[in-house]
Amino acid sequence: MASETAPCTECGEQISVDAETCPECDHNARRQAYVGPLFVTMLGAVLSILIITAIIGIPLILVGIIWGLKVRSDGPHYAAEAQPSDTAAA
Repeated sequence: MASETAPCTECGEQISVDAETCPECDHNARRQAYVGPLFVTMLGAVLSILIITAIIGIPLILVGIIWGLKVRSDGPHYAAEAQPSDTAAA
């Protein structure tokens, strides 16, 4: 029973599809095949985290900016309310 062969992706030599490495160039096709999906998975995870952070963070930033503008337009009301009492010194 003859085993199936396929060309090596690195050197083009016909090798068995069951071989882990090419006997000619020592290229590991299985390791290379694993790097692609791993990279896509990692990239997807990072992009998902960035998107979730943006969905949560952008409205919080806008609320903070609006609150800051409101406080600024109201003026320094805390300092005006906290004046020293004349009766405490007497």
